[in-house]
Amino acid sequence: MIRVKNPMKKIILLMLLPLQCFAFGNLFIIGGGSQSDELVKEYLKLCGASNKLLIVAKASSLEEEVLAEVQTRFQTLGATNTHKYICQAQADQCLEQLSDVKCVYFSGGDQKKLTEHFLGSKAIEKLHQIFADGGTMIGTSAGAAIMSEVMLSGNILDDAEGFSRIAVNHVEDSIGFGFLKNFIIDQHFVKRQRQNRLLSKVLELPYLVGVGIDESTAIVFKNTITEFTVTGQASVVIFDARQTSPGLDGRGNFSVKNLSQSILSSDQTFKF
Repeated sequence: MIRVKNPMKKIILLMLLPLQCFAFGNLFIIGGGSQSDELVKEYLKLCGASNKLLIVAKASSLEEEVLAEVQTRFQTLGATNTHKYICQAQADQCLEQLSDVKCVYFSGGDQKKLTEHFLGSKAIEKLHQIFADGGTMIGTSAGAAIMSEVMLSGNILDDAEGFSRIAVNHVEDSIGFGFLKNFIIDQHFVKRQRQNRLLSKVLELPYLVGVGIDESTAIVFKNTITEFTVTGQASVVIFDARQTSPGLDGRGNFSVKNLSQSILSSDQTFKF
């Protein structure tokens, strides 16, 4: 049997996340790195040029610089109603900044900074309501990681050097924003050779499909949370262990047969 640390604690915490309605907006999830003008224009079109677009850079250690840089670029490419999310207090004290928002952009940085700021607040409930009302959520790098319910934190749990194993209790996960229930996201995937990291977590939690998004590339969910299309310049790698029965050796290393792996490029789709 696969051993997962504190499984009941994880289940209880996941149950505390806001429930989604049966209507969905759009998710535009970018693997980090540079973004071409074409890619940016694609998600700005989903947002709608005149709709209120909120830029969130809480994940970044250079928050003010990132806010200014992103806003300038969005305005240059045609967005006419952009706003910076500036909140040095608890998220619930900044709820008015989420009023009338139709689109939210989450920058890169440290995904734990985003979850620490928003989770457990009325603000996360408001973000889910924006999404349920047809809004668009965009995230790159750390902003991509937070889209799923089970989120890769980036930390190693054992004493291995780097993510050098495919093993149980090797990769830390925590709670993300929960827009996606059936997927777990990894970013900078091919560029940073993160296969072991995502495989370890997918085999530990085989009910989740692992999606590794490379840089300058995105997956796009339009009015659904079960089917996406790839767009951008590189690849998306998918690990699907739902039809497998992963095993463990005495050292905690995984073994598995008939694991499904796909590599998708632009305009190709995947359905859960």
